[in-house]
Formats: sequence, structure tokens, C-alpha cells
Amino acid sequence: MSYNAIFDRNFYTMDAKMIEKWISALESCSASDNNKDIDNIISLWKFASCYGPETTINDNGSFNNGKGSDIKITFTDVALTNPDTPNILSTLGLNIGAGLHELKDSYYVLLHDQKKNYTPARLIDLEEEIINAIHGKIIPYSYVRRLTRVNGNAGIYTNTSVKKCGRQDILSAINDSPAPKDDSDWLVLILDNLSSQCDSFYFDLSVLSQPFASSYKKVMLFDFYKGEIIDLVTIK
Repeated sequence: MSYNAIFDRNFYTMDAKMIEKWISALESCSASDNNKDIDNIISLWKFASCYGPETTINDNGSFNNGKGSDIKITFTDVALTNPDTPNILSTLGLNIGAGLHELKDSYYVLLHDQKKNYTPARLIDLEEEIINAIHGKIIPYSYVRRLTRVNGNAGIYTNTSVKKCGRQDILSAINDSPAPKDDSDWLVLILDNLSSQCDSFYFDLSVLSQPFASSYKKVMLFDFYKGEIIDLVTIK
């Protein structure tokens, strides 16, 4: 991630002069891991801006959530173990067909951009909205922007790519992370829609409710572009 990327994503909630000072200091060094350090600074800045209005970043690079002592955060990228995983939404036609008893036509569904990623409950909500749209019901639509009947085999086609971030993806990222230096340290696992070539991610119940073994006090998923933070269940 380049230095200019900071200004491409409207990161205006933290102290830009502090960030510039840290990056200038890093760029003046000859260490080979400077790019990783700069990525961490950018990730810390974005994470803090999304975490809450009371958060601050200290000169030493620690994070304060406004409720306690300073916290050191380790950032690790989540790489999908199967980057060619199919679009989760490509299977919508099967469930929707069951809800309609039979899906006889082909529909193109234009979806709204989503501020949060997909869970089993949110996917069910989407399926119900599409069924209501096919029936022509007038209801508030949070997902469906427009539905159009098109020529082709019976099915549902969308403008959105949703890839599954599974339990193994997260376990691999946790295993690739260094051990915490203190019991109060946090681990933030970063999801990058651009690198994963998708619009959103899907998390099943094994990710959302089953615990992950970790020595960190907290382990969180952080979608860098959506700004969504998911606090994972952990055990020591």
C-alpha cells in the first residue's frame, strides 16, 4: 500500500501530521520492513477512525479506546485459502426457487452497496427481499435496488460478488501472527476486498460464534474498505 493511499480513502478523523511524522521517520531508515511498518500505521489509523469517536493514537503507536490503558495492536492480512472461491450469491436461485415453489424465470438483481458484510441471517433477508420483489410487493428494500426479468435460463444474477471468508482462512491468519508481547494486546485481522477481488465477504456461524484459540486479549476482523469491525469469540 503506497503512502498516497492514505489520502485516497478520506482518512480525516485522526491527526494527519502525526501520521506523516511516523511515515517520514520510517522512510528515512534503511530497514527492509519499512513498507510493512507503513502499512501498519495506515491500518492503525483507519481502524481507530472506525472503532469509535473516543479512540486516540499515541505518539508511541499505541491505541486507546477511551475506556482504559493504552493497547498495542498487531495487524495481519487475511488471505482467502481458496482465492477462486465461487460467488456466494450464485446459489441464491436454489433457495429462492424453494421459497417460490419453483423459479421459472431469469432475473437480474441490482443490489445496493452494503456497509456490512453478509452473515447467514443477512443472506436470508436478501433472499426474502428478492422473493418479495418478484411478487411485486411494496416494502422497504435494504438490499434490492432494482429487479429486472431477463432472457435466459431460470436463475438469479446480481452485480455483486460475495466470497466466503471461512474458519480456515481466519485460523491461518491467526497462526501467521506473532505471539503477543503483553496479555492486553489485540490482534486485528484485515480483510481487503480489493486483494480478494470481491464486493463483500460472507461469514458463517462457525466464524461468528465458535471460539478461536489465541493468546491475544481480543481478536477482531476488520474490513478495511467497509470499515466493519467484528469481535471474534476467543479462548486462551
